[in-house]
Amino acid sequence: MKRYAIAVCLLLASTTTQAVGLVWLLGNDLERKCNASEQDYFALGDCAGYVTAVADIMSQPEWPFSQAKACLVPSIERGQLVAAVKKYIAEHPEQLHFTAFSVVAVALAQAFPCTGR
Repeated sequence: MKRYAIAVCLLLASTTTQAVGLVWLLGNDLERKCNASEQDYFALGDCAGYVTAVADIMSQPEWPFSQAKACLVPSIERGQLVAAVKKYIAEHPEQLHFTAFSVVAVALAQAFPCTGR
């Protein structure tokens, strides 16, 4: 599973940076926002908003990365998405130099796999 996650992360990181040319947020940046103090509402809001946006994108039928597919049901709450990403970040600090988008996508794909559904 670890090799799978690294491969997907590399795929998403390379595709994202090549398509756009700029990377606005890295995994390190997202980690700081998601682990900000409870009084830093803006950082925590940035984290929740970013994770939710990636989840929304991954839920679209046009999502091209079938190997990083997450099966997100309507009953999943934003806090669960953020918790899954924070858990992944804590367990995989070596991935934080990749784009935040790819880190979130891999975290959600691992936390909410489509197999068996």
